Amino acid sequence: MDERELKKLELELLANQAAFQEEKLKFQRSKRFSIAAIVSLLALVISGLQVWVSIEQRKLSQAQTVQQYIPHLIREDSRDLAIKSLRNYFDDEYIIDVAESYKSTVILNQLAKSQDTKTQEQARLALAGIAATRAKLIQNIFSDDKAARIQSANEIVTNWKSDPLLVSDLIDYAELNFDNVNGVYNAAVVLNSLNVSTLRANAGIVEEFIDLVNDTNRNKTKALLRDIFRENQF
Repeated sequence: MDERELKKLELELLANQAAFQEEKLKFQRSKRFSIAAIVSLLALVISGLQVWVSIEQRKLSQAQTVQQYIPHLIREDSRDLAIKSLRNYFDDEYIIDVAESYKSTVILNQLAKSQDTKTQEQARLALAGIAATRAKLIQNIFSDDKAARIQSANEIVTNWKSDPLLVSDLIDYAELNFDNVNGVYNAAVVLNSLNVSTLRANAGIVEEFIDLVNDTNRNKTKALLRDIFRENQF
């Protein structure tokens, strides 16, 4: 190998070395960018986790607060006052959910008059939902399907005892469908299961319904209604 060829080889090596250094620099820049991207992603994930933890902690705090009020929420005489107290801790959207769950039409009617348009709409929708469900349950206890009658009567007795409009709507529907013997009997079953305070609050229409049944030959239904009259001393 002569001097000229040696020089040529040396130049090729230097060129290869320069290319290698350039690739190395590119890799290092890429590596730094990747690390920065990973760090940014980790920061985003951590931030997201912090938000999630904050939300979960808030939910837990809300659940614990509501849990303390449950004994008062399930009682008709303290339900509305309990929900009114909860308004000190929660926004109106959450209060509407609670009021709808516990059939607090008093609180929902108050919220339906709110200055906030969104709150008004949500409260009115909740009231409409309660009314529709109540009407459907009452209709079903007059159904020709025995299973539907039993299921709806059980649902009312279990979850609707504190509903302030149940008695009046039930008796109104029973009087309009008085020829439906099974339905009227089921109405008596529901009335017989209600709290004394609920019946006494509706004493006038309950007495009228009892008188209406007493003018018939429905001995089974009369017996149930006599129990109501005797136990609540109208």
